[in-house]
Amino acid sequence: MSKNSVSLVNSKISGLSYGPLSKAEVTHELGQFLEVMAKCAKRRELNLASFLHWIKPAVIHRQYKFLKLSSDIGFTGYVIWASGRDLT
Repeated sequence: MSKNSVSLVNSKISGLSYGPLSKAEVTHELGQFLEVMAKCAKRRELNLASFLHWIKPAVIHRQYKFLKLSSDIGFTGYVIWASGRDLT
């Protein structure tokens, strides 16, 4: 992996190691997103097709980070991003 590769940058931002996720891991992470989104009235209304369009690619490419307030037990939010190369 080159020093400026997208995968390396994603790993540094997300804190997740580089490599493919198993189907079980992807499913678990999608469930985590659903739990966070269910806490927000606006996000709760997102339809399933939109959820899969926006969230699943972020999980598969590890382009997300869950956020947690020190006063909460579970995650309270998330950030997703898309990064690529000039050729894509």
